[in-house]
This record gives sequence, C-alpha cells and structure tokens, in this order.
Amino acid sequence: MAAAALAATLLIAGCGSDDGGDSSSKESEASESQDKGGEENAPEEEAGTEVKAMDIQGGWTTEGAGSSALILVVAEQKALVTGKFACSGEVVDSTQPATLDLKCADGSTDYAKGTFKSFDGEKLTVAWDSGQSSTFTKSKTDPQDLPDPNGPPGADDLP
Repeated sequence: MAAAALAATLLIAGCGSDDGGDSSSKESEASESQDKGGEENAPEEEAGTEVKAMDIQGGWTTEGAGSSALILVVAEQKALVTGKFACSGEVVDSTQPATLDLKCADGSTDYAKGTFKSFDGEKLTVAWDSGQSSTFTKSKTDPQDLPDPNGPPGADDLP
C-alpha cells in the first residue's frame, strides 16, 4: 500500500510539465486558495450532482502544499486516496449522492468516508465525514501511468 501511495504521489504531483509560466503566479494562486479556506473550509457546493465512478476515472489532486496535498485515483469502482496517509476502498455510486468508502492503512478515519458534493468534469468536491472538504482537480497524467487502487499483484496476501 505504501508503495502505491508513493507511486501515486510521484506520478501525479512530481511529473507535471513545465508550461514556462511564472511560478510566482502559481504560488500566488495557491496562496489565495488557502487564504480563502483552502481544502479544509471549501465553500458549500450545489446539491444533487450525480457522480458515477465511470465519470471520475483517473487521477485527481488538491492544491495543498506538501503533506496537505491529497491525491485521489479511481479505477473502475476502486479508489485510493493518499497524502500523509494511504486509504483504499471503493466508490459507491449505486445510490446518490455517491460516496467513498475507504480503509486507511494507519487506522485513521479522517478520510475513510466521503460524499461527492459536486462534479463538473474538471473539479470534484468531496465532503468527508470528519467535517473536512476537499476539492480535487483532474490530473493530466495518463491513466495507464497511475497506480492500481487494488495495489500490486498479490497485495491482498501481505500481512
């Protein structure tokens, strides 16, 4: 699980292209986002947005800095959320609003259960049962290069 989390972090966060833009403007945008409450206090989103697992396949990232950044990877019905932790499980979309039902390797519950609050194709907001809210942006990483939320072959056999 830790290897998958590290791979997800490196693939999504560390392999972006340099668009030649001014990095200070990117830092300013990130700072403005955090000044407005960032991930922890994201604004209320429209209710009633239908989210299906097939619509959110691939990688998603938050704009947090360092260990506050989150990465969400969805493949079929499986999901992996990483940050300074690793949680895996599934997207439950048989009823709406769709939810994330995850188990965290360290036993924490902060990101174990979440409800999808909004989705527009490029942004995805999850309200966690812990009271936090995360807004993810679609990653440009090729889905074939993302780690499998099921873990490496044989991962279920590990102690």
